[in-house]
Amino acid sequence: MSEDRSESERISRAYLRFAEVEARGRSPLYETLARGVAADPEIIAFLAALPKEKRQPNLLLAAVRHCCGTPGSWDEFRCAAIDNADAVREIMLARSTQTNEPARCATLLPVLATLPQPLALIEVGASAGLCLLPDFYGYDYGGQLLYPHGAARQHPVFPCAVDAKTPIPAAMPQIAWRAGLDLNPLDVSDPEQAAWLRTLVWPEQTDRLARLCAAMKSQRRASLASTLVICGMIWRPWQRRRQNPRRSSSFIPPYLPMLQRPQSAPNSPDRSGRDAIFGWRTRRRTSFPKLPHASAKQGCGAGSSCR
Repeated sequence: MSEDRSESERISRAYLRFAEVEARGRSPLYETLARGVAADPEIIAFLAALPKEKRQPNLLLAAVRHCCGTPGSWDEFRCAAIDNADAVREIMLARSTQTNEPARCATLLPVLATLPQPLALIEVGASAGLCLLPDFYGYDYGGQLLYPHGAARQHPVFPCAVDAKTPIPAAMPQIAWRAGLDLNPLDVSDPEQAAWLRTLVWPEQTDRLARLCAAMKSQRRASLASTLVICGMIWRPWQRRRQNPRRSSSFIPPYLPMLQRPQSAPNSPDRSGRDAIFGWRTRRRTSFPKLPHASAKQGCGAGSSCR
């Protein structure tokens, strides 16, 4: 009995923390709903019956919205969650919070442009692969505009604040090959999967939703779905690169927490630097507490950042 009470208290604290730290100032609706969940024994019991990895606030809130629409109040949310508990549970068990923010490409592009060209892109934790298309988007770097192939109207444009030290690229990087690895890659051509991606955007984030919808159109034009691979381990990119006679730099985009080259690896790049591997991430080290972190000598190539 005490164990059940302790688990319920942990879930309640997690939702209260989400309301106070994550949602406050960003989503008044999610702050209200999370506070309501934290104080509701029936919904806490519903969450306690789920696997621990399926209890997070973003997943519950998105599942209820996906099933019943966006509620206007706590009472409406509570009724929807309880009256449709089986459907909400099914969604939460089947899905995960695979958000995909294509505007991150605006911060990656200056780094990509400094690397030896052409590039091969690999993203670990790719979701729908929207961050694998930096050359399909337009960018506004403090008034300096950059468009793919000179087209200004066919692509979403992502604004990015810059300062005097920002290496604003003069042209798009040359991307010869790209692939994404994910335990559950999403296909935006599937209406149900595309709808789930849209639901993961918080209700008040209308600009982010517009960026997502525009990027999904670009993804469909790029026919990227076939390059998203189901994979439960980090894949050695140079094993695939050896099949391409024209060497290019390999770049590991946002979610790879560390990059380590084994001391001895078959078919690994030579020392000429023409087939170098560069790593970059946008998450804090503490986002991946169970994974080892490469040292500067092991994990980073010239022109890359591991911070």
